[in-house]
Amino acid sequence: MAELADALDSGSSGRKAVQVQVLLSAPSKRPSTTIDGLLLREICDILLIKIFHGLELNRVHNRAYIIIHGFGGGLNEIEYLKEYLFKHDISAQSVLLAGHGSTKKELSKSTYMDWIQSGDRALVKVKNEYDSVALIGFSMGGLVCTYLENQHKVDRLVLINTPVYFWNIKVIFKSLFYDIKHRRCDNISYYKKAVFGTPIRSCIQFLRMLTKSKKLFQNIACPTLIIQCLNDESVKPKSAAFIESKIKSDVTLKYYKGGCHQVFSKTNDCRKNICYDILCFVNQP
Repeated sequence: MAELADALDSGSSGRKAVQVQVLLSAPSKRPSTTIDGLLLREICDILLIKIFHGLELNRVHNRAYIIIHGFGGGLNEIEYLKEYLFKHDISAQSVLLAGHGSTKKELSKSTYMDWIQSGDRALVKVKNEYDSVALIGFSMGGLVCTYLENQHKVDRLVLINTPVYFWNIKVIFKSLFYDIKHRRCDNISYYKKAVFGTPIRSCIQFLRMLTKSKKLFQNIACPTLIIQCLNDESVKPKSAAFIESKIKSDVTLKYYKGGCHQVFSKTNDCRKNICYDILCFVNQP
């Protein structure tokens, strides 16, 4: 029986192997006169485990997961989310947008159409390899994902701190006051980099993309999860409400107390809850 279990359970996870061992050990206490019936029952039990385990893997393996970062940022913005999903048996692909992750000069050379094309190339590739696709967009990445969803059929869409109305002045002044009060410059340096570290030409491209995106939210046809941190300094919380109001399909809006715009890379506040909610959402059939 041990050889039979090993043969049928080859390639299964340790968790499933433990379940098989339990099923095989239990009948040993029963009379040997029913060995043929028990043998058949054990085989059926093992096969059922294999089938259900296969269905579970099939559900994950046949869906591609694409994560897209924000404006002026890079893969570090979404690395925590990608690793979280990986720990839960989801291998997501992160997309580096054109002009990003390099120099200010390289960013200024790219247009918003270049950014969309970066995501489009990744999406087209995975659609040829997988049965379904889930798009996850952080900040401006949510706008890129909105464009892609309008052009291609996808199964799930997640928008995280996606801008419509930007610069949350109340939060910005509160964080600046905190720096002054505690004689720090963390937030001041962050805002300085955000304002002066981004090319004017790129900012114009971002605004052009934002303007066009507002007209595309109403065309979203797949189930959508909208996530918004209430303490986001870059995006006003009413952005999420605007997006929700435009989407006519199945949509879920979740606000999170605390956090910030760079919720995955700058703070530990509420990011685990956000990752968990994303995991549950993208894993739905």
